[in-house]
Amino acid sequence: MAMVLFTFLCDSCRFGYSISLEYKVVAGVNPLNLKLLELVQSFFGGIGIISRDNKTYHYVTRNKNHLRKVWHHFDNYPLQTTKHLHYILWSKVLDMIERKEHSTLTGFMEILAIKAVFPTGLKDSVKAAFSDVCSIIKPEFIPNSYKLNGHWIAGFTQADDHLD
Repeated sequence: MAMVLFTFLCDSCRFGYSISLEYKVVAGVNPLNLKLLELVQSFFGGIGIISRDNKTYHYVTRNKNHLRKVWHHFDNYPLQTTKHLHYILWSKVLDMIERKEHSTLTGFMEILAIKAVFPTGLKDSVKAAFSDVCSIIKPEFIPNSYKLNGHWIAGFTQADDHLD
């Protein structure tokens, strides 16, 4: 599962790049994983699309209203790993986009500073175009101290599909 923030080169965009958010779940190609992604899609009310490349299935949604459904779920059932940090940052960018802050230079630069701490970071072309971007200080992950939901434990243990 990934909550992704992209920057795309865009000649007609105000700053030469556009910003896009998505929620994505990727799984290896097999009938059980396809069924699982269909269940995820159904869980979120049928939003998003499922596609396939050579080795993986992808469930993706990019529509802001659909992303709000995903946000609502993870706001009510927080992630328990370091992915929670990326969720918090992703949520902040979603809020900024909804308030149209990404269309101001200050907001655009703040989003780039947030993107810089995501696992994929900023593309070299974006770094070159906006060399004055300073990444934010990534928040420290502190595990929650409340009792874990049994469904989360089941999903977490089932997510590891290999044996050592």
